[in-house]
Amino acid sequence: MIRRPPRSTLSSSSAASDVYKRQVQTKHHRARLLMRRGRDSREYDLDGLLSQTRDVNDNRDIANDNHKLVSELVGAVLDRNVCVATCGETAAGKSAALLGDGTGSKFFCHLLVDQLFEIAAISGHKYTFEVGAVEVYLDAARDLLLAPSAQQLQVGGRTPRMTTVQLESSEQFNAVLFAAQARRLPVRGRRPGSSQNACTHCIVTLEARREEDGRVTKLTLVDLAGTERPGMDAKEGALNEHRKASKGLVAFTDVVIAHAGRHQHVPYRNSKLTHCLQEALGPQASVLMIMAVHPGDGHYNETMNTLSLAHRIRDAAAARS
Repeated sequence: MIRRPPRSTLSSSSAASDVYKRQVQTKHHRARLLMRRGRDSREYDLDGLLSQTRDVNDNRDIANDNHKLVSELVGAVLDRNVCVATCGETAAGKSAALLGDGTGSKFFCHLLVDQLFEIAAISGHKYTFEVGAVEVYLDAARDLLLAPSAQQLQVGGRTPRMTTVQLESSEQFNAVLFAAQARRLPVRGRRPGSSQNACTHCIVTLEARREEDGRVTKLTLVDLAGTERPGMDAKEGALNEHRKASKGLVAFTDVVIAHAGRHQHVPYRNSKLTHCLQEALGPQASVLMIMAVHPGDGHYNETMNTLSLAHRIRDAAAARS
């Protein structure tokens, strides 16, 4: 699944926007992306395309894909564990797509949580919901719902022992998420225009417990660290942040591919990130990857890296089926 940035993040050049419009084609809930630079031209078949644009006439198929995918996932969350992860260059807006941009506007996962509460209310069962948030930075986990002095998190067993807050509504979920985001750590040596949290992974877990039989399922949202390379002038501290973040990204990919290939050994303990996600990425869970890409020419190499990773994961899943 590829996430297309809103128009506000596109190049200011009108020509750049026109090129991007020709590159993306959507049909029957599938998409094809054409990447072209000089003589280098590559096509990618995608499972879908998500967009934040509000131009309904120009993106009716994309808007329909958003709601169709949300509807499919809502039913799955109350049946089994579901993990939704965003991956890609920070400048492409992956964090805003998953966790919001702090302005109160809603995108994919906000729609998902809204519908989850609506479906639970009419399901004939009584559910209680709890949310927790964890940040992984320099391969150490921090509880984002605690004060900074108490945030260090001990990770043991299959899930981290994080603080949780019981929810009464999806609006309360959004408020807790906003507070958790505000406690994330800034990082050193970030590129101009990139997020302050470009080298940290954020995990938000929404637990649904059916009261009559105690059955628990979880929706896990994972905002992976940016895949962009550090700048040439990055200092040692910034380089160390990128090395640790990359370790988590590689481990996450290896775990997903190991499950897709039904490997006997799944390397959860290769990083703190995948150790925290052992239950979310388990063999009975459903995993959705949203790959964030940027159409600007200056982002071409990073976009190609993201698309290559997407197809590595997609090919592994296709081989399993």
